[in-house]
Amino acid sequence: MTPASRFPVADFRRAVEAGDVEGIVRDWTEDCVVRAPGTDRVPFEGKDAARAFWTAVRATTSAHFEYTEEVRSEDTIALFLRARFSDREFEAIDFLRIDDEGRCREMFITFGPPTTVSIFSGRVALALARPGDLIRRSILSVLVWPLELTVRLLEPVRTRLERTALRLPARSRS
Repeated sequence: MTPASRFPVADFRRAVEAGDVEGIVRDWTEDCVVRAPGTDRVPFEGKDAARAFWTAVRATTSAHFEYTEEVRSEDTIALFLRARFSDREFEAIDFLRIDDEGRCREMFITFGPPTTVSIFSGRVALALARPGDLIRRSILSVLVWPLELTVRLLEPVRTRLERTALRLPARSRS
């Protein structure tokens, strides 16, 4: 039996899809690490930090997560998913590294497009700022909301320029 086969992946998937933070981290090691999208400088180290990350993700969005495929090696599980938050849709891959006892010791999350990663990461950062920490929340708001506004305003222009440069037909807005 391999480490990955010992991990209760169906329970993990159900917990993520249901937004059950305790269920998500139930079978994780105490010293687990979550490497979130958008930065490699802020790993969430330890089960409490992983719980805080997932709590912020759920608080930030009323995101809908749906796992679509699963690939395993001896000690790694890759879970492909589709998600939607706000008016953004994206695809992601959750990589879970599993220890010999069948518990998650590391999670690496990757998704795109980059504009969605920026918006999502900014919202998670805002949710992680302590509610009573007015200064930190204010600084983050000053940084995050203009970024999101700029991305939303410039994305259609960038798309049109790329399509023109590649001579692709314009997409209908249905």
